[in-house]
Amino acid sequence: MPTPGLIFVRVRITSPDLSDEAFNTWYNQVHIPDALNAGLGELALRYKNLEADGKYQYCTLYKTSDIENASNPATSAKIPETSELLPGSGNWKELTEMSILRFELTQRFEGQGNFTGRGDALLTVGVEPADEEDFEEWYRKQHLDMLSLGTGYIRATRYKLAAGHDASVPRFLALHEYETTDFPDTTLVRGTKWSKKVLSSAKVFERGAWKLIFQSGDEKL
Repeated sequence: MPTPGLIFVRVRITSPDLSDEAFNTWYNQVHIPDALNAGLGELALRYKNLEADGKYQYCTLYKTSDIENASNPATSAKIPETSELLPGSGNWKELTEMSILRFELTQRFEGQGNFTGRGDALLTVGVEPADEEDFEEWYRKQHLDMLSLGTGYIRATRYKLAAGHDASVPRFLALHEYETTDFPDTTLVRGTKWSKKVLSSAKVFERGAWKLIFQSGDEKL
């Protein structure tokens, strides 16, 4: 059976000749259709970083029903590297810096509210825990239930890093969807004895806050 998963792409513009407007026009109108047609995923969700000083300006989630196929070099080779919409050589690899990570789906969790659509806001949390078993138990038995009590919380989708990545990359990624970017205070959630134990002992902890700006593909994913 195919394994569902995620291609997690973060990007920043590095060329002064490439404007945000030109980049977004190319990405939304050309690159995403090319990527979906190539088989990188069935749904693409693009977000803008809410943190002005963040390393990456944008991220894209390519959700796929078959992460092995999406990770195949032959799949990405089908995506054109150049476009007349981009300046200079038109090669996006020369104009941007991208981080591309591949994950396997481990858990879907729906919040306690009645909101069933796609949220406008996203928190991404990457963790390399000190104790994987305790981390997993904490997430499933306490953390998600407490987060879901927060105003505007919709759902979480959790992933584990696929094989073949550098050991410095945190292996566990959680995507937390919210109705708006007015994120609720999570002091109480993070303040439990169990939360303090897991978070304080984590070897790597990365958090990002993003706003949805574009989507294309199969909304059921």
